[in-house]
Amino acid sequence: MRITDWMHTTGSSGVLVALAFFPAVYAHMSIWHPSMYGVGPGFSYDGGNPVDPIGPGVAKQSDWWFRGPSYRALKPQNGSVMDLPAGGSVTIEITCHLVHSSYGTQTSDPNDPLSACPNGYGPHHAGDPAGPIVENLVSRCALGVADKDDDEKVGWDDIVIFSVTHRCVRQRLTTFKIPDRMPACSGSKCICGWFWLANNGTANFYMTAFDCRFTDVKSSKARALLPPVDPAFCPTGNTTCQPAKGAKRPLYAYNTPTNVVWQGNDARPGYHQSWSFGEDGAQEDIFSDKAPGQSGGAVASGDRPVAASSPSISPSSAASAMAVSSSPSPSPDPSSSSSASTAPSTSILGLPRPSSTFLPRPCRRNCPHPPSRRLSRLSPKVNIPTGSYGFASEVVDALAWTKQQHGERDERSRDGDGRRGKGLVGS
Repeated sequence: MRITDWMHTTGSSGVLVALAFFPAVYAHMSIWHPSMYGVGPGFSYDGGNPVDPIGPGVAKQSDWWFRGPSYRALKPQNGSVMDLPAGGSVTIEITCHLVHSSYGTQTSDPNDPLSACPNGYGPHHAGDPAGPIVENLVSRCALGVADKDDDEKVGWDDIVIFSVTHRCVRQRLTTFKIPDRMPACSGSKCICGWFWLANNGTANFYMTAFDCRFTDVKSSKARALLPPVDPAFCPTGNTTCQPAKGAKRPLYAYNTPTNVVWQGNDARPGYHQSWSFGEDGAQEDIFSDKAPGQSGGAVASGDRPVAASSPSISPSSAASAMAVSSSPSPSPDPSSSSSASTAPSTSILGLPRPSSTFLPRPCRRNCPHPPSRRLSRLSPKVNIPTGSYGFASEVVDALAWTKQQHGERDERSRDGDGRRGKGLVGS
């Protein structure tokens, strides 16, 4: 019997009783490094568990941006900064629990096919949670950078995706290649972000900040970054659709505001070919032909235009040495209509919301996915609680369904994010 069917016979009191008996499960995934925001000394979860997804359904950008205010407020341990060698690569640890990283007490074997999460298949979101991992469903991850030294000053148009790996999340030790022409940060460091979107199961979004700096920068090769544009979706086999080219923003999905138009469960946003990220590795098309800080330069031919020809500039700071510099353009009027690619203010608290904001609508019937894929379906009327995973997620969702007097039965599939393990759900 499904949990939502069981609700009709037991009521909400039965759900509350059941919650007390469901075992704790491992959650999803996170990077682990002393340069990350949101953790205290020794990776204590002072701001919340980094493996928890952000949303879906968070209505205010300040509540999900870099995981929310409590995470942004917790700066990296001991001023740690991750070094990213231009033209080289960096290996970052990604696991479903700190304990399996090199900073934990049960570090996984890097040769283990489940080194990212020895406790189960579910947290990978790449096939049936009972296993095995379906390689072509592995979602892919990305790294982005903003040439700012304060995470609270990073806005919608500051972050450019500079590295993508198509085998992520797949193993604990994940390598990201760094473009050869990356310029140095204009200050002592930049703000970087790790981005991941679940490919099946619950619609999860990850955006984790860490301090970074580019090393081994070659002055003769370094070039300024182009202003970023939104990624575009092009279905496989469509010969007329043009993917976005040049520097691209991250995919901001499942919360509000968003730059992603929902295409259905079988075309979820991710850092792959269909969403303009076909290049596996360093993103070498993100640069202009100008040296960092030079005036002039524009989005290369074929790139989608942005409303402002220059990157957004914080009122309190000089132009980014990374970016093509030119005269700043006024921020658009929040009340005026704009596209998702309009360059808004850099302040995340005052950011005008793009007109394409939405809540993804579920597939109601005849959903075109293989029976082996237990795809969760989003309800635009129910806020799915952060930290609800596995079998227990249906209980929590059913309880939310009762409390909010939702008129439809929420028949989300069992997500099964990991087998039974230590730790509380959402802790």
